[in-house]
Amino acid sequence: LAGAAVQHYTKDHPLSEEKIKAAYEEWAKDLPTTEYHARHILVKDEATAQSILDQLATGGDFAKLAAEFSMDPSKGTGGDLGWFTPDQMVEPFAKAVMALKAGETAQTPVQTDFGWHVVRLEETRPVAVPKLEESRDAVTNHANNKLVEDYLAELRKQAKIKTDEKMINGAKPADQKT
Repeated sequence: LAGAAVQHYTKDHPLSEEKIKAAYEEWAKDLPTTEYHARHILVKDEATAQSILDQLATGGDFAKLAAEFSMDPSKGTGGDLGWFTPDQMVEPFAKAVMALKAGETAQTPVQTDFGWHVVRLEETRPVAVPKLEESRDAVTNHANNKLVEDYLAELRKQAKIKTDEKMINGAKPADQKT
């Protein structure tokens, strides 16, 4: 019934082109504008990560150290994570990558729920925001979901809810037989 009510509501309240464009503008402003190409070496403890950083400082090869020490499947490719946007990575890792310049390695290990990372940023590139026509379905679905959320919030605000304290506290209704 709830699904049918939502379908009925969205059918009776179609989004205008103006609302879709406004939803697109709102959606697009939060999209990342930069992609990052990074490498990492993931280890269990900070001391091992620091030891790897020390080896890198004295000329160690990042790819070889990744192959030797990393717990991540990317160790087979020298710790290469490929291209990604910050929202695709856990926050401490993403922040560390965004703070680096191309070719730099973070001076301190980065801790996440996965372990300790030695992080190197290879390069960055701008990422284009998809045009409205390319993202129309996603934007329309998002806008419809927001419309339904607002509708449900209004219904909740107008609802009058009565509670039966006896039932809540475990007493059986008078007409129920034991």
